[in-house]
Amino acid sequence: MAANITPRNRELLFAEAIGLAGGLKEFGTALGITLTNEKEMRAAADRLVTTESEAGKAKLAFREAARAVQRADADAAKFLAAARAVLTIFLGKRWSAHWEPTGFPDQSTKVPRTQNKRRELCASLQLYFASQPAHEITAAGVTAAEADARHKALQAAHAVLGRTTTALGQSLKARDDAKQKLRRLVYAVKDHLKMYLPADDPRWNSFHLNHPATRTRPDPVGVVTLTQSGPGALRASWRRARRATRYRPLVQVVGVDTEPIPRNTVHDLFATLDGFTAGQTVRVQIIAANEAGEAKPSEAAEMVIE
Repeated sequence: MAANITPRNRELLFAEAIGLAGGLKEFGTALGITLTNEKEMRAAADRLVTTESEAGKAKLAFREAARAVQRADADAAKFLAAARAVLTIFLGKRWSAHWEPTGFPDQSTKVPRTQNKRRELCASLQLYFASQPAHEITAAGVTAAEADARHKALQAAHAVLGRTTTALGQSLKARDDAKQKLRRLVYAVKDHLKMYLPADDPRWNSFHLNHPATRTRPDPVGVVTLTQSGPGALRASWRRARRATRYRPLVQVVGVDTEPIPRNTVHDLFATLDGFTAGQTVRVQIIAANEAGEAKPSEAAEMVIE
C-alpha cells in the first residue's frame, strides 16, 4: 500500500501543502472537508515561508552581532595589553598595592582571560587614568578616553547581541509554530481523505498524493540547480517530485568517472556533495523514489568547481 506520510522537513511540508491546496480547491467542498480550505492552506504554507525567511534574517543578525562582540573584545584586549605595558613603567611589573586602584583583578597584572573581566577593567582604567593623567601615554593610545571608548564599544556590542538573541528566539518560535500549524492542517486533510475517499479513487492525484491502494513510482525530478557551497563542495537542489519519498543523487566527474556514481539517499529537496577539486566539471542527476521503486533520473546539471 502506498504511504502518504506527513513530512517533517519544512520544504517537503510546504510542497505537500500546496499540492493539497489544489485538491481542496477542486474537490474540498464535494468531499465535505470543512476544517480548512484552499485559501487557508495556502495562507498557512505562506506563513511558514515567511517565518522561515524571518528566522534566516534573525540568524544572520545574531551572527553579525556575535562577531561585533568578538571584534570589540579584541580591541579591548589590545588596549589592555598596551595599558598594562604603560602601567608597569609607573607601578612595576609585579602586583602590589599600587596596582589596586587600576582595577586589574585577581591580584594579577595580567590581562584578564574572561570577556566580562576585560570589559570591567576597561571601565576601571577609565577612572584610573582620569585621576592619574600623568600615567597616560597618548602616543601609545593609553588614555582615559580610550579606556572609556573600549568599555562603551563592548557595552554597545553586548546590547545588540542581547537584542538579536531575543529576536532570534522569537523568530525561531514563530517558524516552529507556523510549521506545527501547517503540519496539523496537512495531517487533518489527509486523515479526512483516508476516511472518505476510496483507496483507488483517481481524485488522490488532484491532491498530489499516492493512491493508497496502488504502488505507483514517483514522477521524475525536474530541473536540478547546482551552486558551490564551499571548497570542493556543491549543493544540488530540486523541486518535489510527485509521489516521491526520497531522492538519490548520481554524481559523475567528467573525464574522471566512466559512469555516474550513486551518493547517499536523502529525504530533503537538496543534497550537499563534496570531494571535488577546483577545475573539475561535475555532472549531477537526481532519482526520485518511493516504496514502489525509482523514477527515471532527472536531466543532468553540470558545473565547474572553483
